[in-house]
Amino acid sequence: MQRQKTIAKWLAIVLLLTLAVGAYIIYDALYIDAGGGANASDTPADDPSSDLVPPDPPYYTTLPRSNGTYAGVTVGHAGGEGADTVLGAVFSEGGELVFFSSDSDEYDCRGAGLYAAAFDSEGLVAVNRFAEGDATFGGAKQTADGIAALSSDDAGGKLTLFDFSGRVKGECSLPSFTAAFPLAGGDGLYVFFSTETHLGCAVVESGLIVRESPFRLPEGGHTVREAMAGAGSFTLVTEREGEGTTVISFSESKGFSVKREYADADFCQILPIAGEDGAAWVLMTKSAGGLRLSVFGPSLELEAETAIDGAGNAVMFGDGVSFTVVRTGVTETYCRHLDLVSSVPTGMTVGEVLFVRSDSSGKVFAHAEEGTMSVVRLDGNDAVTLMECVAPPAGKVGYALSGEKLLLAFSTSDAEGIFFENFGETDAYFVSMPV
Repeated sequence: MQRQKTIAKWLAIVLLLTLAVGAYIIYDALYIDAGGGANASDTPADDPSSDLVPPDPPYYTTLPRSNGTYAGVTVGHAGGEGADTVLGAVFSEGGELVFFSSDSDEYDCRGAGLYAAAFDSEGLVAVNRFAEGDATFGGAKQTADGIAALSSDDAGGKLTLFDFSGRVKGECSLPSFTAAFPLAGGDGLYVFFSTETHLGCAVVESGLIVRESPFRLPEGGHTVREAMAGAGSFTLVTEREGEGTTVISFSESKGFSVKREYADADFCQILPIAGEDGAAWVLMTKSAGGLRLSVFGPSLELEAETAIDGAGNAVMFGDGVSFTVVRTGVTETYCRHLDLVSSVPTGMTVGEVLFVRSDSSGKVFAHAEEGTMSVVRLDGNDAVTLMECVAPPAGKVGYALSGEKLLLAFSTSDAEGIFFENFGETDAYFVSMPV
């Protein structure tokens, strides 16, 4: 019995010693050797690590947020602390929706993705993310059901339907795409989409019913730059990187048909003009040699063509019968047969053209030069600058003429003047100004 008690005592002693050694090893690893083996007594008394302040939590804004008005110009913005890039916009009497991409985590945004910012007559009412950060934006268009925004990611394409308050009304699936162009037609919304292998078309009918055309143009890389609806057919103008500009006809019964190709030429602008047998089109392209003007008839047959050697950036304005080409140093007027009617020297400089708009309110365009975007109204042969700011680093400028107002949506890093409320690197802005 005594022998058993002695053994038990020694076992208890061994166990306690083991626990003590283990505790010391753990203490040594966690505390004494922390920070590369330095002793706690070796740490300077003013070590900043001993006085760390937890970072501030993300700052989020509260909506709605009122627009600002300065000398008749109304300004609203959306975004966060990072880069917010405008991709498109839809303007209507019901309000404005500005679509932008963002990598921001604060203010109006909640992480990388595609966003829709809704503005009404008073200001910004909502900002909603509708796609993840790796998604491609495919354009937006007003339909009878609402405002349709197109996006595509690894999971496939998608149409998101918004109302003008920025709320999502519905969604439907689309084919995946690398680029897309929405166009309202008689049967619904026509979505011309590009992939790495082909150009296709899907029709979104009322009730978000999707019908994909069986026809394809078996060439990858087409980006539709402009599209026009005609009598039972559509005219598409596309660009292919490194290839040039292509004029294509599409009908649901016959599919795609290439009408004209301009190798190594960039798309500039297409303008409707009255033809002898119906609507005609003036296409302007630019290459290393200068500008080219091409007139197409109602069936996209080439009626006339001329080159303006050595010409750089330019914009076109039409009156239905003739049209005017405005470029650096000169304004020229042509008839539909491309005969030169007049040529007037000017002191105007035309940079990289961002948009062109003309109606009864006036002739307006925007261009970028040396990092500055200028919005210009033409008064005869004179140019009146309506606004200047830091040029958008990327993305598009949304624009519309509404009565005597010019509506714009764009991104800028400007933080001066009317843009003083800029949150971060670039914000998405909505601007309304008198023409």
